[in-house]
Amino acid sequence: MISIGLIFSYALHGGLFPVVFVGVSPITLKVLDEMHFAAMRYYGNMVKTYGSDPNELNDSETKQEVRRASLSKLIDEVLIKNELKKRLGKNLNLVVRNKLGEISKNEEFRNATTLFYGLNLNELERVFLIPQAEYEILEGRLIIEQKEIKDWLNNARHAANVTILSSEFKWNGASVELRD
Repeated sequence: MISIGLIFSYALHGGLFPVVFVGVSPITLKVLDEMHFAAMRYYGNMVKTYGSDPNELNDSETKQEVRRASLSKLIDEVLIKNELKKRLGKNLNLVVRNKLGEISKNEEFRNATTLFYGLNLNELERVFLIPQAEYEILEGRLIIEQKEIKDWLNNARHAANVTILSSEFKWNGASVELRD
C-alpha cells in the first residue's frame, strides 16, 4: 500500500498526473505546463518586439486564456496523432523524422528557438516541431482526399471523447472553455 502511495505522490509532484484524457490518451500536467510556459515566453517576446504593454502578461485573464489555448492545442495534437497512427501505423515515426529533415541539426535555428521559446532542442521538437510535422502530414493526406484539415479537426473534436480532470476548464463537446 505504501508503494502505491509513493508512486501516486511522485506522479502528482512530477506533473505526471493526467489533466485530460482524449479517449484513452492522457495529457499530463507536466505537458500542459511545458506548453503554457513556451507559449507565455513566445507571447512575452512578441510583446517586447512589437512594443505592447508588458504588464499585459501579468494579467491573470491573459495567463488563463493562454493556458486554455495551450490545452486546446494539445487536444488537437492528440487527435491528429491518433489519426496518423491509424493511417500510417508503425511508419509514423519514420515519416515524421523525414518531414523534420535537417532542421533540428541547424545550430543557428537551435540557438534562436532556445532564446525565443526557452526550450532546449529536445523540448522544442516534442512541444512544437513534431506536432507541426504531424499536422502537415495529415493535412497533405487530406488534400489528396480533397478534404480540408479544418473540417477534419472540427469533426474530430465533435466526435472525441474528451474528459477534463482539471477544475480550470471544461469541454463543451467541441472545444475547451474556462470554468466560471
